[in-house]
Amino acid sequence: TVADELDARNSRYKLFGIINLYKVIDTLVKLTGSIPAFSYWFAIVIITIVVKLVLTPLTKAQFKAMKEMQKVAPLVKQIQEKYKGDQQTIGQKTMELYKEHGINPFASCLPLLIQMPILLLLYQTIRMYQFQFENGKFLWIGSSLSHLTSVTNIVGGGAQVWVTAKNLAEPDLILVIIYAISMYVSTKLSNVDPTQAEQQRVMAVMMPIMFAFLFAGFQSAFLLYWLVFNIIQTVQQYLILYKHGEPVPEVGPAPSPAPEQPTDQTPRRPRRRRRR
Repeated sequence: TVADELDARNSRYKLFGIINLYKVIDTLVKLTGSIPAFSYWFAIVIITIVVKLVLTPLTKAQFKAMKEMQKVAPLVKQIQEKYKGDQQTIGQKTMELYKEHGINPFASCLPLLIQMPILLLLYQTIRMYQFQFENGKFLWIGSSLSHLTSVTNIVGGGAQVWVTAKNLAEPDLILVIIYAISMYVSTKLSNVDPTQAEQQRVMAVMMPIMFAFLFAGFQSAFLLYWLVFNIIQTVQQYLILYKHGEPVPEVGPAPSPAPEQPTDQTPRRPRRRRRR
């Protein structure tokens, strides 16, 4: 049967080598009664929360490293001004500074590297579960507003992306826009190095736009996972970086070196000996 064939194919996609995500989604959907307006998006949210909890220790390490980098940002700025034009020395001195303060600048990359295989695995699982997600609804997705218009009707050409999707197996433009907004907020909170403020402002705008185009043709079920994941991570990011602990220091101009004490160059007149 088709069900047996899908079961055999999806058995290859296991989280951490032991958890069959396809069966997890299917079990959650069936446990909640396979209700179109609830069971399918609820299963995605539960899986997202579980994955996020597993990655929480790495997320904390990532944001704590970012917070430590905030604290030494004034010192980094001084190094950049002192060795202006000598990128090699700036890089060397900056790494020495990080080492002195016990900061690993690459710690923020580790959760992303670990998360990517999970993301690819989940994407494959949702593709396998596509026929079932055709029954799924979420707020406006699958409502009376569904399929009112599509991007192809507006701009013409290209893949058809509905402004409001009919089910969770179709792309949905509104969900893409909400995701882009959440990513903009997350990126703004990640701007921890005031010495690179201009580059970070550009990234805060360009990254959401780039990912919006990237995810525009993806299934709503997959994008819903990514949206919920991003919202949870943004809340964690705010709590770790800004809510708890010491306030983030403001970076002002590097202090100018202390002026040298003027020396009196006026020659002294020889003292006359008093006659007795």
